[in-house]
Amino acid sequence: MGKKAVLLVVVITLAVLIFGWYFLQNVMINYDVDRDTSQPELNQKDIEWAISRGH
Repeated sequence: MGKKAVLLVVVITLAVLIFGWYFLQNVMINYDVDRDTSQPELNQKDIEWAISRGH
């Protein structure tokens, strides 16, 4: 493979990794918010605390 082909593969790989990481972060955040709000015994302060801890 030429240098351009190698560079293209590296760029595509990095793009996929970055997109995958970003996508997983969004999925985890959305899952936590949905899970917390589905429990009525938790009040808003508990939800904000859980989100601020990153769980």
